[in-house]
Amino acid sequence: MLLADALQQGRACFERQAWREAHDLLSDADREAPLAPEDIDRLATCAFLLGDESGSADLWARAHQEFQKRGDVEQAALCAFRIGIGLFLQGQAAHYDIEHRVRKPSGEWLWIQSRGKVQKRDAAGRATRGRPGGSVGIHQLRDGAAGGS
Repeated sequence: MLLADALQQGRACFERQAWREAHDLLSDADREAPLAPEDIDRLATCAFLLGDESGSADLWARAHQEFQKRGDVEQAALCAFRIGIGLFLQGQAAHYDIEHRVRKPSGEWLWIQSRGKVQKRDAAGRATRGRPGGSVGIHQLRDGAAGGS
């Protein structure tokens, strides 16, 4: 059991170091020239995994805007989902109710509505226990509202 724990901790440290290196590389590149929205999304993910929730929310908001400008509905919706979950986990929202898109293995995109709420928070206000409200397919509703697109 101790060997397994040591291996798990070693892997976690290695992964954290890899996220730090990726974060620093993307941050440096962003200072030199604006990043593509996909790279902004990657930078936000790195920031979130390294514990910088507010920085990641700002980056995801930036990626969301860039994806919207490009007309990439699926990626913009995914960024909006990440922003909502991030605010929920940070303690800035008591619940989440987010519409987002997911891709089926066939390549088809579906609209999903996900809901949940916090049951317990730590002293810093971060969610430590939540109750997922579930996810419901709303594809027909959204697809019909968009005129079949």
